[in-house]
Amino acid sequence: MSDVKRYQIGGRDIPASAAVFLPSEVVSSADYDALLAELEGERENAKEWLTEHYALQAERDQLRAELEAIRGQQSDAVSVPRELLDVGHLIRTQDNRCTDAPLFAVMKKRPIVASPDHDYDYIEWVNVDKDYAVASEFRARRLEALYEGCREIPEGWERFAMKEIDVFVTACFTEQGCKDFLARDGHNHRKPFIYAFGSYRNAEFRAVRDWLAARPSTKNAEEDQPCDK
Repeated sequence: MSDVKRYQIGGRDIPASAAVFLPSEVVSSADYDALLAELEGERENAKEWLTEHYALQAERDQLRAELEAIRGQQSDAVSVPRELLDVGHLIRTQDNRCTDAPLFAVMKKRPIVASPDHDYDYIEWVNVDKDYAVASEFRARRLEALYEGCREIPEGWERFAMKEIDVFVTACFTEQGCKDFLARDGHNHRKPFIYAFGSYRNAEFRAVRDWLAARPSTKNAEEDQPCDK
């Protein structure tokens, strides 16, 4: 605020009894107009300052939101284990066996008793009197020859027609995952093999598979990728 000129009332005598009702200082009309103009100027400056303040505040909030988004992306990238990143790389680069979004499964063969008058895979001779022991290859040939010759079969031996069916063991996102499982546990399964099932209309499996495939590759995975010559 500018220095406003002030002066004492003069030119006439003021009784002491009336002095208490008059101000000791007064402002001239010209000084009042200057003061009013200055206040209006300060008000306009305040409006401009508030406008700039709100603009800076909005920019600050936007920058904070962008920073939180960046932190969230970094957090997601760090929280994804390397093993899952490797799985995603294999999904993108593996042979899908002409199958859209395949679900690779480890399967095995399981023998069941079938009808000898219909489709079956092989004949098995079993000694039902001795803990259901299966005949050796040599004994099985002898028993089969007796059966074909309509001769008497030794007591306790029975002939069964057997059919092998496919049985599910476990599933993986990649064929390599199935191979790794067989390397660890394949000895516990009869005639294991890998089969690629389709995932048509399996939204849940496809959503997880697509998420894994969208993850960035690890450095080791990129180095393992063969170069085109």
